[in-house]
Amino acid sequence: MEFRKADIHDLDAIIETRKKQLIDEGYEPNTDIDQSLRDFFGGKFRENSIVEWLGEEDGKIVATAAVIFMTYPPSFRYPTGVRGYITNVYTAPEYRGRGIATSMLKRVKDEARSRGIRKLILMASDHGKPVYLRFGFVESEVWMDMDLPEES
Repeated sequence: MEFRKADIHDLDAIIETRKKQLIDEGYEPNTDIDQSLRDFFGGKFRENSIVEWLGEEDGKIVATAAVIFMTYPPSFRYPTGVRGYITNVYTAPEYRGRGIATSMLKRVKDEARSRGIRKLILMASDHGKPVYLRFGFVESEVWMDMDLPEES
């Protein structure tokens, strides 16, 4: 297994892996999100506000993990206001249980630490929660959301 940092030239692979991850999490692929994903991740690469690691075997991407650097208002505890949002953590089913996700998480954590980030956050799927807990993440009730109906 070889690990490397992704760049903007890896967008197609990142998009395909992201869709596999969402399907694994139980989402129906009933909307074409390719262009939205291309715009989002392309923008993050151009802003240098994302670092995504890829795990490859025989030229095939089998694992990913990313940290997006998000800016919040500074606080006494987080004076820069920048936090790392962990996303796109995915391992192909046939490669799971080998410690690959943990290895990827270590890489994104080290990247965040090298940029002075003091807080990592994420939203965990049922598949990922045990991995994150073993890695040292703590569950909290920080995240809230609201669904808004479409306008008629």
